[in-house]
Amino acid sequence: MSDLRREMLETMSLMLSPARKILGMTAGGLSSLSGIPEGIILDVEEGISPLKPEHYLALSAAIGSTGAKCSGSINAAITRLMTPEGEAFEASGDGFTLVRKWLEADYSTPADDDSVEEHARILSDSELEAAAKSYRIIAGLSAVEDENFPALVSRLQPWLKACGGRICVPAGVVDELRDTLDDTEDDDEEIIVSDALSRIERFQKEGLIDLAGSYEGGRTAAEILGMNKDSRRTILVTQDPDEASSMPRGNARAARITDTGDLELWEA
Repeated sequence: MSDLRREMLETMSLMLSPARKILGMTAGGLSSLSGIPEGIILDVEEGISPLKPEHYLALSAAIGSTGAKCSGSINAAITRLMTPEGEAFEASGDGFTLVRKWLEADYSTPADDDSVEEHARILSDSELEAAAKSYRIIAGLSAVEDENFPALVSRLQPWLKACGGRICVPAGVVDELRDTLDDTEDDDEEIIVSDALSRIERFQKEGLIDLAGSYEGGRTAAEILGMNKDSRRTILVTQDPDEASSMPRGNARAARITDTGDLELWEA
């Protein structure tokens, strides 16, 4: 991706919320106009995930065309707001200035420039804080079995404690772990499962984990996600690519635990 297009993505990520509010639009309204799921829009606005190139045209067209229906000064202000610093801009009457600028930008990608987008998928401390305070975090079976799960919980602990939040572990995950422990004849598997059960119990006592089932109704991650009828956004922590790809979209995102205890978003 060219430097200009990257700058345009970064600028829109930062200015999407102000531009939307100037127009008096809700995130749901922008979602309806652009066809981009509301959860993705809110993730971008709160810095949880970066704006992707395939979303730029739809969002800029929705915002630009809506601005063009307002007064010329509002349209010009929004165009200026969404233009990278130092770049020339022109507010046209049709509201598609940003769309044309994107299409005219060089799309060539330097051969050795793969790291920026890959790094951007790992949540920073500020993004983890926002997730701990604003999101429902559900840990699947593959996550609680992962040796780096305690490191993730430790990272989230200060923010969870500050807001009284908890990581949700489906009751069905604990049932499955206990069944495996009863049935397995593999010593290594027994150690992994025993460790997972022990850490769940410890984090429960510390007030960092809740077992879903007693207050959610569902006993698996899929059931809990499927029963999420409110607007609260959700992050499913899973190491299983099939589970990540099969989860419902909208306000739900999937992330995996890295070797350093970070969260990295799965590709949508």
